[in-house]
Amino acid sequence: EAGEPAVNADAPNFGELVINEIMYDPKGLMDDVAEWVELKNVSGRELRLDGCRFIDRNGLETEATGGLDLSGATVPSQGFLIGRYLMEM
Repeated sequence: EAGEPAVNADAPNFGELVINEIMYDPKGLMDDVAEWVELKNVSGRELRLDGCRFIDRNGLETEATGGLDLSGATVPSQGFLIGRYLMEM
């Protein structure tokens, strides 16, 4: 679970934050309530995710394309973060 940013939390380096599990486009369910991603911090330090986001496969980074903004979230060492796909209507 994401907590309040710690003073010593930093942005992740390559390989420190990994996609552990993902639910993508489940059959018969709406994307905005059923798609999610689970991230794991495999590092030995807390990570701050300001500026990190998931975006649609079309590569656009506008709010209109939907996505998941992770700004403000932190993940403790060896901890998990589960985020739900956010879609702008």
